[in-house]
Amino acid sequence: IAYLDGKEIARVNAPGEPGQRPAYNSLATAHHEASRSPGGNRVETFYLGLDVPALFPRTSEGGDLVPHILAIQGLNRTLGDDDFSIAPSLYLEKFFTEVTTSSVQLAGRINVVGTTAVLVDGQAAILDSSAGSWTKTQSLRPGLNRLTIEARDCDDHVLATLTKDVLTKGSTRLVSGNLTGNTSWDSATGVVEVTGNVTVPLGVTLTIATGTTVLFRPGTSLLANGGSINVNGTSNRPAFFLPADGETSWEGFAISGTDSSLTLRFAEVVAGKLRLSDYATALLEDTILRD
Repeated sequence: IAYLDGKEIARVNAPGEPGQRPAYNSLATAHHEASRSPGGNRVETFYLGLDVPALFPRTSEGGDLVPHILAIQGLNRTLGDDDFSIAPSLYLEKFFTEVTTSSVQLAGRINVVGTTAVLVDGQAAILDSSAGSWTKTQSLRPGLNRLTIEARDCDDHVLATLTKDVLTKGSTRLVSGNLTGNTSWDSATGVVEVTGNVTVPLGVTLTIATGTTVLFRPGTSLLANGGSINVNGTSNRPAFFLPADGETSWEGFAISGTDSSLTLRFAEVVAGKLRLSDYATALLEDTILRD
């Protein structure tokens, strides 16, 4: 049974109902051979979903360090069995949370003293000060939504802040192959998903507008062989280039040839490379490339 700050978040092969804490000498309800032995079972995986509140704050953003405790209780099948092991791991699985709806239910805990309001993208959440928690139903637009969550005091000072990336696909435009003429991708047509390499040939320009989210399946690239790729994000609505499954790297941008060019303005490229060859040129302004 696993607990985060005293609240049960997962259990398997344990007696009783969720929320009931077994005594230290309770017995497991079933055998589970170690996952790493020759005849072992698969690793048990538990996902901490939206019902597990966000953790405030981030020390890197000026907040005070708030400790959180992950506790795991392990039970054996018999009290006399001297064969027992437990090897937990904690993973941040994906670059973003993916939903299929046009809104999402957010929830969190507030451990910051003096918090009188929680805002999500400038809009007030429902705050329960006695319970130290907050909730909000947040509307989403197609593509990546980077939500800014702030804890504020009575004088409207920001005490802590964090961001939450939520992707909603909505309608998806699947693309691959060679472009035959000047082409534009924008957020009005929903999310663009690259299913195979997309090539911008000589004399052709691909323009990607502000707020556009482009997803790349594993192994795919956006290539310019004599053509131009122009990405025109803005400070409040950047363009995002992301792995389609939220975690697997894609091949990236490949710009080749003297007439080839890449312009990235207010763009964020996640888990993809940027390669220039054979006298190609690139201009990056207010752009982030990250793992």
